[in-house]
Amino acid sequence: MKPLIKVLFLGLVVMPSLLSAQTTYYSFATGDWEDNTSWTLTSDGSSGAVGGGIFPGRADNVVIRSGHTITIDDTGDNGSVGQTADALGFGTFPGSGSAAFYQTGDVIVSNGGTFTSSVRTMLAGLITVEGGGTFSVTGTANDRDLFLLGSLTVETTATFDIGNDFVLAGNSFAIINNSSVSGDDIFIASANALLCGDGTATLGSSIDYFNSGTSDQICSSFSVVCPDCGGGDLPSGVFLTGNTGPGGIGDATNNELWLRASDINQADATAVTSWSDASGNGLTANSSGVGSEEPTFQANSVNGFPSVNFDGDDFLNLGNPASLNFTPGTDSWSFLAVYNVAGALQGTLLSKATQADRHYQYTIDEVSGISYFTAFIGGDATIGSIVATDDWFVSSCINDDSQKDSWTNEGPNFAGETIGGDINAAAEVLIGARRASGPTTGTGFQLTGDIAEIMMWDGELNDAQRIIATNYLAAKYNIALADNDLYLMDETSNGDFDFEIAGIGQAADGSNHFDAKGSGVVRMWNPSDLDNNEFLIWGHDNTALSTTQTTDVDGTIIEERLSRIWRVSETGDVGTVSISFDFSSLADPLGSNLRLLIDRNGDGFFDNDVIPIAGSESNDIVTFSNVDFQDGDRFTLGNTNLSIPLPVELLSFTAAPTVSAVQLNWQTATETNNDFFTVERSKNLDHWFEVSRVDGMGNHSSISSYETKDRNPLQGTSYYRLKQTDFDGTSSYSSIVSVEWFGIEPTIAVWPNPSASIFRIRKEGLASSDILIYDNTGKKIDVTVEIDPSILTINLSDQPNGVYLMRIGNASNQNIKLIKN
Repeated sequence: MKPLIKVLFLGLVVMPSLLSAQTTYYSFATGDWEDNTSWTLTSDGSSGAVGGGIFPGRADNVVIRSGHTITIDDTGDNGSVGQTADALGFGTFPGSGSAAFYQTGDVIVSNGGTFTSSVRTMLAGLITVEGGGTFSVTGTANDRDLFLLGSLTVETTATFDIGNDFVLAGNSFAIINNSSVSGDDIFIASANALLCGDGTATLGSSIDYFNSGTSDQICSSFSVVCPDCGGGDLPSGVFLTGNTGPGGIGDATNNELWLRASDINQADATAVTSWSDASGNGLTANSSGVGSEEPTFQANSVNGFPSVNFDGDDFLNLGNPASLNFTPGTDSWSFLAVYNVAGALQGTLLSKATQADRHYQYTIDEVSGISYFTAFIGGDATIGSIVATDDWFVSSCINDDSQKDSWTNEGPNFAGETIGGDINAAAEVLIGARRASGPTTGTGFQLTGDIAEIMMWDGELNDAQRIIATNYLAAKYNIALADNDLYLMDETSNGDFDFEIAGIGQAADGSNHFDAKGSGVVRMWNPSDLDNNEFLIWGHDNTALSTTQTTDVDGTIIEERLSRIWRVSETGDVGTVSISFDFSSLADPLGSNLRLLIDRNGDGFFDNDVIPIAGSESNDIVTFSNVDFQDGDRFTLGNTNLSIPLPVELLSFTAAPTVSAVQLNWQTATETNNDFFTVERSKNLDHWFEVSRVDGMGNHSSISSYETKDRNPLQGTSYYRLKQTDFDGTSSYSSIVSVEWFGIEPTIAVWPNPSASIFRIRKEGLASSDILIYDNTGKKIDVTVEIDPSILTINLSDQPNGVYLMRIGNASNQNIKLIKN
């Protein structure tokens, strides 16, 4: 395995002659080219820094490293004359006829970097202000305006300060999460601009709208303190923003639930007792502990992916609806699922029930291969009958005027029952459905069939987002769509690029989604020419993120490339895009020796039929700008210098407490010349000690799993890291993980122990929240803890026989072994 080395850009990146000037990145960092940390650019384009230098041209891209500052003090500081928004055809608004510093290239302000301007500034590229970075336009009078024509992202801990007007024109898109944005006015200066994020803007005056712009173009999640705004001027837009959810749509703030059977790691045909949530919200669907009500894991159900099978009696419990962040009666929502229904029963994918088994259900009406949920309350067997089928379907449900928009709005149809506060307090959200009793006895609403994936957003998908999300699911599971089947690279004839699919685009109604990453490492955003019915969707071939040195590499310019290949489907022409590779969860990425490789003629990456594109690395993310993909293009990352190898993927490294040890597990994607691993432990992150040594696989091209135990762990919090050593003695380290372990100190009386189900503890000041139970793998499990005046009772009747660890989480921090037999 090759060392994991991080190389930052040093000074000006000097590009080979075959690369175009528009892909050049000027990186302001320590190096021979520059020996000053601050740059003040004068009107003739020269630099005020010691040692000289040339400021990038208008179309070039700029990265400002930590500790460095670029100051703009003239509209011609990039070597071009100032430009007006009027002359560029972006409509008329206050200041649009005045000359501004105009940059079409990207500007990335890294953590600790500073961009400041004392003149009116107009930016049309990709502008990123990372956490800890500073971006300010603070000149005098009207020279403090910022005109945005491109894409802007301001991270939470960044500083973003506009002295006067912040103007969004054209197709500009801003996501501002900074909580202290300052300025005088916000102008929405076109009907296509969008301002979102979770930040707060404190204005000196008002929000104004020009060229058909409206308050709907500012997300209601973006807070505005505005002394002169009337109620109608305040943000009112409702959009699903974010790029890490299914298909690249949404994030943990709005993608409330994402269950994928492919995340379940267990043997075929075994009972599913827990189904973890991939949305980032940490929800888990758990079994009731009764074996006959637990669904079954099916390892290879649809297109090589697994599913969870429900036999009519099975369900998993997500808990109270509040866990899904619903506000009854007011929320909008969207559901998508991949499922089949193999029996004659109606198929309930999600239900809401109290202990009395009252149901709020989502059933399925199949229409030409694409299905839409229909929401109703159980109790009438004639409602929503479905046709039993072995076919798999992609199904979506998005609330609108004809459908109810919350859990409780269907109340009047509830089979004579009344839905009040008690049902909200006691209700549970079920995957599948508990067999009916009481008012719904015998109606047959249970699911007999399989679920491969199910997801929910706390908000309404627009048409573009629904098209992208259904293409993600249809491609992954090889399901034909009757309409808008746009991603074709999943087909066998095109190479089966079925994995981690995401996309951007614009639907026929003008709705759009133009920033997507999904669960993978590739993000695309900032399309330059997006029109109706145009989409760019991509996926990869599931090859490990590892290096390869085959004949499919240019031996002169490109010396190695990643094994993984991505491919795009383009409908229409979205123009150029920005694309990034996020290695923050993997090895440290490289810098100036990276190239984006595109294979357009289908004969591989060795002939450079598309000129390799240079990019910029900042905070473990490598970004390439102004990339013009065509339908069917393959792409990957290449390296120009074998002495600085590409990152090698360590898939995971985890540490978990067990009854008597700390369990350590890790996986690698590939290994090259890997001699051995060393697990190291530290109490203070300063001094590290070897715990164990495990032999490597040498050279291996598929996923390998390893495990060991620390049988003499330290009390309290400890830290672990993984050291990998090559045959030549070179080594690299994983990221650091922490774990809490407390020795067995049974000073608190527990009886009986062993027990068939019930364990009792004399209370002695304990609360039920002090009791944490873990199974023998270190996984926390949910149990019922009852309290009477002096005794705590723990019920493990729903758990299998075995050894459990009870942690007393109060000041005593004790662990006690429980044996269930």
